[in-house]
Amino acid sequence: MKARNSTSDDGVRPWMTVHDAEAADYLSNPLKAVFIYPFIGRARSSGDVAAAHGVKLNAMSYRIERLQRLGLLREAGVERRRGRAVRLYRATADAFFVPLAATSLENLESMIDQWSQSLQPLYLHALARTLSDRHRHW
Repeated sequence: MKARNSTSDDGVRPWMTVHDAEAADYLSNPLKAVFIYPFIGRARSSGDVAAAHGVKLNAMSYRIERLQRLGLLREAGVERRRGRAVRLYRATADAFFVPLAATSLENLESMIDQWSQSLQPLYLHALARTLSDRHRHW
């Protein structure tokens, strides 16, 4: 039996504590961290994730290179498609633990503030869509 934080046969850990300051800052920033989510738990192509996020392929390729350099993403295989093969990528762990001390954030309050500011527009958009869908007379 493998230890809880050991690497599985496919090279993916169940969880990983992030100590590298640059990787910790990346994951603690909600506007950046959103780009690793699609790769957690499964292999995806850069094109699939770019389309899902509404970003250009070259912008997604840049993010993938950065995530690989930070040790958060790895190449997981190649999918044969008509025309040419497509590389697949996967997160190096299924969960990441980022200690506050590893980030450049001052304290827990600043982290919560950063996340709430970035998530508030998404929440308000979802709320407005739900209300308009359910209460067309508004």
